[in-house]
Amino acid sequence: MKYLKNYESATSISIELLNYLKDNYPVGESKLWNDLTKKWISVDDKTVFIQGNKSYLVNKICLEVVQEFPSLDISVIRRTIKKFLDDLI
Repeated sequence: MKYLKNYESATSISIELLNYLKDNYPVGESKLWNDLTKKWISVDDKTVFIQGNKSYLVNKICLEVVQEFPSLDISVIRRTIKKFLDDLI
């Protein structure tokens, strides 16, 4: 949780959405050469490495999640997705 300071602001995090993300978006690790491991997430039946693709993933997941949580403000949704991805890195 090295990025925890980034989320101490007026915009809140939705615990319900965070649990939804953990349940519905599979995450894993792939070992590459020289014992380098990279974490990936499965979005829309595609495997995407998290590191280097964070803004793409936030946009893609946000478009899918906004339909499931219409009562949440878009800024809360995006911030919760960013926290979810930062916790994985």
